[in-house]
Amino acid sequence: MFSFFYNKMTEASNYYVDWSRASALLKSGNHRYTAQEIMVRGFIVGVTGVAAYLGAYLNDEKNSPLSDLTVAIASGTLGMIISHIAVIAPMMKKRHGMQVEGDQFHKEIIAKIQLISPPISNECHHSINTVIESIFKMSVDHDKHVGASQLLGRRKNLLSKISASLDSDQFDPEFWKQDAASIIASLQEKPAHNYPKMRS
Repeated sequence: MFSFFYNKMTEASNYYVDWSRASALLKSGNHRYTAQEIMVRGFIVGVTGVAAYLGAYLNDEKNSPLSDLTVAIASGTLGMIISHIAVIAPMMKKRHGMQVEGDQFHKEIIAKIQLISPPISNECHHSINTVIESIFKMSVDHDKHVGASQLLGRRKNLLSKISASLDSDQFDPEFWKQDAASIIASLQEKPAHNYPKMRS
């Protein structure tokens, strides 16, 4: 139930924030943190503590309607939010870049379909659209080590291979007669610069 909720939150953030990762770590119970992860969490805790202390220290209870405890909680929460944003900002920028690249490959695919000569059949067009829909329906799955970054990277990679396979010297209608799962599996096995052949 909670994993579904976290996955929906991750999707709502356009995969910039991986809410499901926190859920996966809590459920694992035996996650071993790296030195970098410990430093990051130490930074967040430190900023939160300092913000809470300064809030209480600078608060003048005699002239303020708020108690020191209330101000400490509020300022500590603000400090935690700011420190979290500072920590995840580079990752969000990276994920945004992958999202933009994936969208660009998607646009290339749409444009190349219109340029293929002779025009592709309706069945082939439908197959390509079905594969693309399946790719965009992929979701995070930390049990299989697929987080938001891995998902966006996989999506971009698959779309780039589809785009490459639609070049005039690479296009093979027979390849698109497979079911969507087989096509995706074949695409995953091949380098982006090689046209994905039929799976035996």
